[in-house]
Amino acid sequence: MKLEGGIELTKIREMKDGEIEEIAKIARDEVFGELSSKEMEDLLRKRGEYPYLQHFVAEENGTIIGFISWSFWDRWDKDIILEISLLAVKRDFQRKGIGKRLIEHSFRSVKAYWQKQGLNIVMLRTETDEANKTAQRFYEKILKPSQKFVVPDVWGPNGGIVFYFKKLS
Repeated sequence: MKLEGGIELTKIREMKDGEIEEIAKIARDEVFGELSSKEMEDLLRKRGEYPYLQHFVAEENGTIIGFISWSFWDRWDKDIILEISLLAVKRDFQRKGIGKRLIEHSFRSVKAYWQKQGLNIVMLRTETDEANKTAQRFYEKILKPSQKFVVPDVWGPNGGIVFYFKKLS
């Protein structure tokens, strides 16, 4: 969001030590309502460590309002595939371009890191629930995926998973 005069209010930055509890709460509230904050925090911690898992936050007026987690998904020689493993924005801040900014700004940092390691990102990958039409529209609009696969009934009726792959040039 912007103030008058075009000054940016929302800042996108790398997550700092000690902020995992805050992003775990956002993930629980906005994505994984069936998990406790502690379970969500454990899930985030067990997905990997830097640099194979990189978290970025959207911060407004000193408060974290969203986050994205990028993970290293696969590698062949010098080419790698990265995954958006989690992306969530607090409900009151959704539909304001924050998710898009999280992807765009954090991807530049993640890409620069892997390029310094001599690796080339050739594809992005993410997934969402088949029932989550809002997330599907978001990823289709923002990522413009090269491929979309639906695996129905993974978690029972209406519990499928939609996989997105975006080939980069």
